[in-house]
Amino acid sequence: MAYNYPVIDLAPFVTGGDAKKKDEVIEKLREACSDYGFFVAVNHGIPDQIMDKTMDVTIDFFNLDLEEKLNITTPPAAPLAAGYTKQPSKSEHWQMFTPAPTNVFPANPPHFKETMEEMWWKLDETAVLVQSLLNDCLKLPKGTLAKYNDNRGTDILFGFHYLPATETGKTAVNAHRDNGLFTLVFENEVEGLEFLKDGQWIPIDPIPHSLVINVGDAFQALSNDKMKRSGLHGSRREVG
Repeated sequence: MAYNYPVIDLAPFVTGGDAKKKDEVIEKLREACSDYGFFVAVNHGIPDQIMDKTMDVTIDFFNLDLEEKLNITTPPAAPLAAGYTKQPSKSEHWQMFTPAPTNVFPANPPHFKETMEEMWWKLDETAVLVQSLLNDCLKLPKGTLAKYNDNRGTDILFGFHYLPATETGKTAVNAHRDNGLFTLVFENEVEGLEFLKDGQWIPIDPIPHSLVINVGDAFQALSNDKMKRSGLHGSRREVG
């Protein structure tokens, strides 16, 4: 299937590949990050069953009664606000930081904590790989980007549930850019994620078990604007 945006196979760096195939991946990443500000990664190394399990427990959690979900939050004085948050008529989400006692997990669905922590570490491994590949895209000495991102204490894993728009033209997520180095996104089969290219919103078709990887403000700055942050991506779910 042909896509209007870059879909990049990371298998040469995950399961092994010769130097030529790896160089081809780096060149595709360089073009994607300079022209689009994002790419869709396939064969990125996170097992399908872990992604499926994570999505299943996330959906089960959001299907709980609101009263039960509202109890999954940190005290007001907590240094980091982990757990559940709801924005009326727009979205609800759950978030965790680097696995630590400050995170808050529900008792239901079963195995929620274990699943999320397992997914955290798989995403962390993938993020380290992507960081290394982006480092190579800029032809920097090995480990240069890692020096700017060695404190993982502010990394966040979000689970979002976007509610249907109630008015024509309204969106679940306003157009925005991410402010970090990059963001890893995986979604279910529900369409909605879009990117802005040449003044047009273009949908990103969900590819099972893929990751959408967005360039953030920090990476654009560190690249001296050679790589651009993703263009005002937003999850738009219009009515009417």
